[in-house]
Amino acid sequence: GQTFEEHFHYLGGARFLGFEKGMAKVKQKKETFYIEAKVYIGAEGRSSPTRKAMNADVKRKDYNHHFLTVTMPRPASYTKGKIITTADRFLGLFPLPDNEVRTVYLIKAGEYKTIKEKGLEYLYQAYSELEPELSEGVRTIDDWKKVQLMIPYTYHVDKYYSGNLAIIGDAAHTVHPMAGEGMNLAVQDADVLGELLAWCKENNENYHEYLHYYEDVRKPRVSSLLHLSHLSALVYSFRFEWWRKVRMRAVQRIYDDDQLHVKQMLNISGLGAWNFNLLDRAIQGSVLPARRKKIKDKTQWKYLFSESEDYPWEKEN
Repeated sequence: GQTFEEHFHYLGGARFLGFEKGMAKVKQKKETFYIEAKVYIGAEGRSSPTRKAMNADVKRKDYNHHFLTVTMPRPASYTKGKIITTADRFLGLFPLPDNEVRTVYLIKAGEYKTIKEKGLEYLYQAYSELEPELSEGVRTIDDWKKVQLMIPYTYHVDKYYSGNLAIIGDAAHTVHPMAGEGMNLAVQDADVLGELLAWCKENNENYHEYLHYYEDVRKPRVSSLLHLSHLSALVYSFRFEWWRKVRMRAVQRIYDDDQLHVKQMLNISGLGAWNFNLLDRAIQGSVLPARRKKIKDKTQWKYLFSESEDYPWEKEN
């Protein structure tokens, strides 16, 4: 942004209030003013004023679990991510720079208040039991204000644009926070929409006449990933020992069977699409043995999205 100061303006501490008479209404400190543009992009997250102005329909789907997330010190040797599960507990650990680790701890929906009443000692014990290496780090958490409650839910709007308004990221879709797909989707939204807007600018075309390409490309891809993410979320929604064993076998099969692994990584990355079939699911469910055949790079490349699929307006115009 600093490289293009003539075109890029950052309004620190400003709040977008919505639209009035086709202009964006913004408040910065005590001053309220209006910004007029040819196209407006809303990237304001789950509570998006741009989405509201578009009258986009949102059907929210909630889950039976919440997460506690907190960052704490880690031993210098603790450099690999880890997921620890029992029949009724889940702890995700994601190492960060500066000898810290980001943690995600599964709790029942609505259980947060009860856990807080038990005090931080409950949290210390829970973490220490699941991962003894963090027994010292967790005790640096001296205030519940350092612990965030994450309430997972998902939705997908019925439209990505309306007139000269468009939305990206969580404003358009929210995914269960199981594997960081939300940020990945937002970056891919920005790529496709950014390339489209740049093309319109370079060819002196009206933005609103071409915004449908953005929705045409991104909406079906996001729908597919939201479906996969929802299935992954359901894997951790049932608290039975037998289900835990099924879950462990299913995850292990993704590593044992190269085709399952390639499909899973390709699909959730958003770089391409290779649908699962009944044979894949039978192998993942241990009904059939894992395949020994390795998938060649050339085979994977066939399922990557091409530039013409990512940016179809260039080919069609």
